[in-house]
Amino acid sequence: MAVLFPTITNGQRHVGGFFREADTLERLAVSLPAAYSLFHSIDWAASGAQTDLHGEVDIIVMNQAGDLLLIEVKAGGVELRSTGIYKQYSSGERQVDQQVKFQYSCLKARLQQANLAVNVKNCLVLPDYRIGEQEIVGMPRDRIVDATQFDQLGTFIQSVFPVGIPDENAERVKAFLLNELDVVKDFSVLNEQVRVSNKRISSGLAIWVPRITVPSGTLVVSATAGSGKTLLATQLLQSAAAAGQKALYVCFNRSLADSMLKIMPAQSDVATFHELSIQHYERHVGELDFSQPGIFKQAEQHYIHYLDTAEPRCDVLIIDEAQDFELEWVEALTNLLKDTGMLYLLQDQEQRLYDRPVFDCTNAVVVESHENFRSPRTVVQTINMFRLTDKTILARSTYSGELPEIVRYENTERSVVATTAAAITRYLEKGFKPHEIVVLSMRGLKSSLLARSKIGVHDICYFSGEFDKSRNPVWTSGDIVFDSVYRFKGQSAPAVIVSEIDFDALDDIERKKLFVAMTRAEIGLTMIMSERAEAILMNSAGG
Repeated sequence: MAVLFPTITNGQRHVGGFFREADTLERLAVSLPAAYSLFHSIDWAASGAQTDLHGEVDIIVMNQAGDLLLIEVKAGGVELRSTGIYKQYSSGERQVDQQVKFQYSCLKARLQQANLAVNVKNCLVLPDYRIGEQEIVGMPRDRIVDATQFDQLGTFIQSVFPVGIPDENAERVKAFLLNELDVVKDFSVLNEQVRVSNKRISSGLAIWVPRITVPSGTLVVSATAGSGKTLLATQLLQSAAAAGQKALYVCFNRSLADSMLKIMPAQSDVATFHELSIQHYERHVGELDFSQPGIFKQAEQHYIHYLDTAEPRCDVLIIDEAQDFELEWVEALTNLLKDTGMLYLLQDQEQRLYDRPVFDCTNAVVVESHENFRSPRTVVQTINMFRLTDKTILARSTYSGELPEIVRYENTERSVVATTAAAITRYLEKGFKPHEIVVLSMRGLKSSLLARSKIGVHDICYFSGEFDKSRNPVWTSGDIVFDSVYRFKGQSAPAVIVSEIDFDALDDIERKKLFVAMTRAEIGLTMIMSERAEAILMNSAGG
């Protein structure tokens, strides 16, 4: 029995004139051996000099060599004339033999354009009309099956169109007829499209938050990862610059501050709290010796003491990653605000990686958002499945994406490196550029097995732990960024590989670290984990 593409539904059998075509197809499917494949209702298109051409072939029979027989089925009566075969339709008269030749020529041309060397024949089936043995100029009589031959259609097909010798070309022809294109995603284009579309739909916070009236002068935005907090911060700073106001943006991570400096208005002050502390200490006391224990705490306390009596100078103060700030830092920074100034606290308790007191926001206006516009919807669904957050995250990205790839590694350094290197290779093979790939470790940089110049054959760029004379972090040379989950918080990348996932219990801190890591991905996510971590996660998902 021949294979039919696509199968015929019961509903199709009773649509318009398709019932005779369906009858013909089913007769052929039963009467032809499995060496044949049947395709029906095949749309074709060809480009002409003046306009594009379109049509449909009723039935195409393909043998195991990949050769084709085109069959045109004309139910009902036709009219034979000296000039050809004609059929009347409600829209007018058509010359059937010319139609058959035209479709043959067009499909033959399309096959040649596709570099498919295929033998093509055609025939006309008139299941309701008897033409006898008379010849017509339009088509050879031996290529026409009339009502007297219809019951032996399968035998006729095999006589004019043998099964052929099996050829691998047949699969290519099949894919061509089914419009199965061998496509490769252009991830450089996809990345930009996803970012632009997600930025557009995630602008809600940036549009509405600045319009809110806040009598207390304090507005707290408690919003999940990917909800648009960065867009909001940018909008607030741009509005302040346009109004000639003094604005200060303070975050926790230096890497986030560095990335924010690239997109913020030139007039804006952007820094981490530790940077502000160090800068103030070195201006007023002297150079810090970072080899001394507790030196950062010393700089912090000196800066806090200064802020207690500082002259208010800010119209807008934005504290990002507020969940990671010490309470005394926030209280000290607010001394910089003028009486008419606005304080914006941007936070996400689900990304709270440090055990610190929660602020008292009794008089503040609080805006909440549990919508993620950045991560692929499949990533958000996986986060919810693993129950990594207290509240369900709503997937709002325009990009569905593929399910996160989960790869298990053996508990050895060699296995960690090998599986991570293989993941990098897969993303490069998919078309991601090296700068679009980030490897994140669930361990700190100092204890990671991956903090090296190469992961497999791939050159890696990571923070060396040192700073230059301008207090800028010194990174090693390499094409692919490697960082810890802690340091990369607040940032994102098209392709994210989270490696060294290993824990013996999915406690609160591990849940939060995993949530932070997974929500860094914009397009692709790979999770490389130990066997025990995988089992714990699957159990949390009920798997």
